Amino acid sequence: MAGKGSGTFLGGVLLGGAIGAIAGMWIDPRTTRRVRRAVQETVDQLPEFAHQVGDTTIQLSDRLRRRVTNLSHNLQDDWHETSERLRDAAVAGWDASRREYRSVINQHADQDFDTTNQIE
Repeated sequence: MAGKGSGTFLGGVLLGGAIGAIAGMWIDPRTTRRVRRAVQETVDQLPEFAHQVGDTTIQLSDRLRRRVTNLSHNLQDDWHETSERLRDAAVAGWDASRREYRSVINQHADQDFDTTNQIE
């Protein structure tokens, strides 16, 4: 589940560590033997550090996946509720429109009937 971003991050960590080691050797006036030992200790710790970074990345990606899944479910539930309300409103509007249409037709039919009766 590791993506391109985690590889780039790990590469940056390694490059930064190398630059830091070189700068430390340049600045630190220790003997070569002490420098080699410090570099070896740092190199020995890199696999554990990489493992910790990997574990943390997996934990974060799992948390993110769970949150996205929950958000997706919530959005689906909200959409279903909204679509049901919209459908109910459309049906109510259609029924009201039909009732109003019938009322207008009946009203005109009554007026036509009254007009016919008055002429005769």
